[in-house]
Amino acid sequence: DAAAAAEARRGAAAPVARHQPSPTQHLEIRFILTGVLPDAPISSEAAEGPLNPCDHWLPAHTWASLLQLTRFPCFADIPTYFKLIGEMFKQAYLSAELDLDSLPAGFASRLTPVQQLCFVRVFRPGALRSGVLWYVRRTVGTDFELGRDWVTHAYEQSAPEHPILVLCDANMQ
Repeated sequence: DAAAAAEARRGAAAPVARHQPSPTQHLEIRFILTGVLPDAPISSEAAEGPLNPCDHWLPAHTWASLLQLTRFPCFADIPTYFKLIGEMFKQAYLSAELDLDSLPAGFASRLTPVQQLCFVRVFRPGALRSGVLWYVRRTVGTDFELGRDWVTHAYEQSAPEHPILVLCDANMQ
């Protein structure tokens, strides 16, 4: 086409390629915002409901929620992790402020930051605000932190119908 060739000769900028999240990433983000998993068959391990290996400190409802996360492939081995190193999770569960960087290394290092927020959503729902701050600092950088008051206010005003949004300037690296 002559018009396209003429445009190319003038040095028109090529369209910017945008990252398109995978279907799994869409589901993970949706889960963080709503806490609802899609209607999908859960793994056989979650359906059978393995016993809570940390029942002396981890409430049954939290264990049931963790088992629901096994619908995501990255969380399929949660029962094994809690059986083998459950006591290492206890410190994170009982801490005043959850530090995502202090989750057991073999567990946390294989998850993306978004997957770590999914984990926080069920493991320590009250720590989701600090988890979002951690995510913003880790992915955008410390220069873009508006402070705790702003995030606290946004979190308090959020709901499944009005989720938290983090908008970044298009010029940010």
